[in-house]
Amino acid sequence: MKLDDIEVIRIDGVDYDVSILDESTQVCLDTLGTYDKRNRTIKILDSGEKVNIQTLWHEILHAINENRLNGELDERSIESLATGISQVLFDNHDFAVACYMADVPDIYFEHDDDPDDEEEGDEED
Repeated sequence: MKLDDIEVIRIDGVDYDVSILDESTQVCLDTLGTYDKRNRTIKILDSGEKVNIQTLWHEILHAINENRLNGELDERSIESLATGISQVLFDNHDFAVACYMADVPDIYFEHDDDPDDEEEGDEED
């Protein structure tokens, strides 16, 4: 899955529409993304997959800052956190998968009756 496949992201129980905009569309002067609480939107100027992911984290942190921290974080802190979180996930694929798996019911990953196992067993006889 690529970031541009994601149309909605939930932040603190609220769904936000996510748009990746092409370079001909200006999101906002001198910025790669915007977060709009009222319209529940996040818009990101397409700058490549890794930059887009970092920008999405940046906008997510703006939402968390506004909703949970009463705006206590400044722009530099938000950018530092977005960069740091993104880099941890880029550098630690197993951790990113573990985060995903922690929220997915185990039933989707149980494979007691794997047809490949039976075929392999039949070939050995």
